[in-house]
Amino acid sequence: MSEVTVFVEPEAESGVTEAGAAVEPKAEAETDFSDSFTEAEPESEDIPPAAILIPPLSLIFVVISALLFLMVGAKISQYKLRKERQREEKNLNVGNNLFVDNIRRLGFLSASDYDAMDGLRRHYNQPLALVLIALPAIMSLAFCPLILFIRSPLIAMFWGDSNSMPNINDAIACFLAPAGLVYAVSFGFTFQSVLEKQKVILDAVSLEIGFLDQILSLTAQLPNATLQEKKKVCLCVKDETISIMEQIQGKRGLSISDYKSNTSSGQIWKVMGILRSNVQDKHLSVDNLIMDHIISNIMELNKWGSERQQALAFKVHPLQWSFLEVVGFFSFFGVMLIETQSPEMNLTMCILTVFSITLLCYVVADLDSPLNGYFRVDLSLLWDLVDKTKDIYESANNGIDILHTTYSYTTANKPTKKDLAILAFTNKPLHPCYVPTTGTC
Repeated sequence: MSEVTVFVEPEAESGVTEAGAAVEPKAEAETDFSDSFTEAEPESEDIPPAAILIPPLSLIFVVISALLFLMVGAKISQYKLRKERQREEKNLNVGNNLFVDNIRRLGFLSASDYDAMDGLRRHYNQPLALVLIALPAIMSLAFCPLILFIRSPLIAMFWGDSNSMPNINDAIACFLAPAGLVYAVSFGFTFQSVLEKQKVILDAVSLEIGFLDQILSLTAQLPNATLQEKKKVCLCVKDETISIMEQIQGKRGLSISDYKSNTSSGQIWKVMGILRSNVQDKHLSVDNLIMDHIISNIMELNKWGSERQQALAFKVHPLQWSFLEVVGFFSFFGVMLIETQSPEMNLTMCILTVFSITLLCYVVADLDSPLNGYFRVDLSLLWDLVDKTKDIYESANNGIDILHTTYSYTTANKPTKKDLAILAFTNKPLHPCYVPTTGTC
């Protein structure tokens, strides 16, 4: 029996041992599961600081480099423009200042007109405006490493240990849903506002140029209008165009306190006094219809001038920028607390989030400045209108109404710009049978 007892006892012991061995792995498995549930993955300290600093600093470098490229390009354009003006003055100053004096006295464009036109060209990509464009984006990028570096102390403050952060992804999802909605709606509304601003400015300038061009063409079709009257209309159109340029630069408003100045707003209304004599005959229905269209265009010019100025005055308020930055920070803060069980994936999500906020801030700031940055309003039609008006005026000054000519000439004897410039200082008509009082042959 002792042998049986000895035989049974090892069985019991082995059974107990096996049972214990069977129970202990389960206990260890439960312990490992609870540890994986309560323990957070390695915190941001396990990630090298360079991995946190390099991405935002790289994007800051890209933003600054892109704006410096625009600034250097603007400076080069200004240098070329200045050299062109010096070359023109040198070509005009032949032997003495008599030719230059004649141009100042009889020329279509005065020195102040050239200053306004060149000033608008220099008004693009101003250094201060480019700095203001980059400021919101740089601030967003600066917050990224700052928040990531305080992640571990923040977790330790909430849960007592930076390694004991529980899995709160469900709670973060409930937070990110409304925060992301406010973030998307706020940026979307601001983006739509600045995009509409550029559209209004472009539409207003295009319509103003079209109305002024129509006034030139309609005036040329008035048979009773003399060349002197048409020249005065050209001067009014030119002065109104120069006024638009100065208003865009912020040198002029819509006030008529300086109405006697040629660069004040509303110069086009002088056309009414110039062409008033052409509507005395009520039987000339076509002439009256032309005058009605001219008056309608002048009234539309007044309307769209106000629209343009109002759009130029609109800016995203600093408080609105602060609100957008705070909303973006809340979204970034929520993404930072998401646990993906991979420190690299956590960092990637944070970097992508801050990159999206930065790009949105840059695009909104760029669109908010219509004359600076990469998203600019094209105002080249203003210079084209001045050049066209100048050609019409100089032709009329030499007895040619190029919009309503009553005689023809071949291409061989068509006057060149050089001929017109020389004849501008003589009293001889360009065509031998031209009668100055009627403008006909």
